[in-house]
Amino acid sequence: MSEIPSRVVAVATVKGGSGKTTIAMCIAAHWLYSGLSTAVIDTDPQRSARRWAFAGSELEIMRIDVCDAHDGAAVMARVEELERAGFERIVIDTPGFRSPALFGALDRADLALVPVRPSPVDFEVAADTVDLLGAVQLDRIGDRPLHVRMVLSQVSPRTVIARHMRQELKSAGYPLMDAELSIRVAYAEAPFSGSVPGLIDPKGVAAREVDALVAEIDKVWA
Repeated sequence: MSEIPSRVVAVATVKGGSGKTTIAMCIAAHWLYSGLSTAVIDTDPQRSARRWAFAGSELEIMRIDVCDAHDGAAVMARVEELERAGFERIVIDTPGFRSPALFGALDRADLALVPVRPSPVDFEVAADTVDLLGAVQLDRIGDRPLHVRMVLSQVSPRTVIARHMRQELKSAGYPLMDAELSIRVAYAEAPFSGSVPGLIDPKGVAAREVDALVAEIDKVWA
């Protein structure tokens, strides 16, 4: 049994297409190849995380569990099972809509990581997601706190809209990560090879973005 406590990250939003699976797989692979026992729970009906992992050979060693989007109890039970088994990092790729699996994931998570694309629609979705997370925090079982952080995803670097979105989120008081993931071919190509940018090109910009995001996540519960 590992002496490192289990940490559960739910990558969550109530909108699809925000980059949830990309973030989930990239941070999970980072921890896995850093020597931490890591598991992913795929609750998205499209099974994107599972398909990603089995498209190649580099992520086959990572445990990928599948839970139905309509079975929140199964998600909570699976997290407990993985914690008992000594997994140090558990990443949950949630459905992009309100569902029992989303609520089950948030009930057991230590961190809710909310991807937000720089667009007016995504800003409104971010606000809705924060409201949902506030309600979940009030009803959570146990005394483990649920930390909430937003992360800008699919950003066009050095654009006015990206800067404006960051400023708007901060002005609204939302907890926002300094690290962000930009629009890069490396993220789009990785699922086809069953890998992640950090393994394909460890010194590339995409890999450095993921490194920065994971470092910031680790500080949340330091």
